[in-house]
Amino acid sequence: MRNLFAGITITDNLTIAKIDGIKDTNREFSRFMKISAPNGVFSLNYRFLEEGTHQVIFNVHSGNFSLALASFSVFVQPVV
Repeated sequence: MRNLFAGITITDNLTIAKIDGIKDTNREFSRFMKISAPNGVFSLNYRFLEEGTHQVIFNVHSGNFSLALASFSVFVQPVV
């Protein structure tokens, strides 16, 4: 498929984050939109700034049609 794009949302530490709809009122999540995803393949370099459990939510879409939606958790350990 051509013209595929990904949208990614990464929450800050889920143990303290409270997401308020789409608004990022307290910098509680990071959102990346329209990442080019030729053939459904994409990547994102991201640095987690605090330890804890973070959630990554991504959506692959073509035009106005969503083709895939997924979510997974990432546990970040403290640097010693």
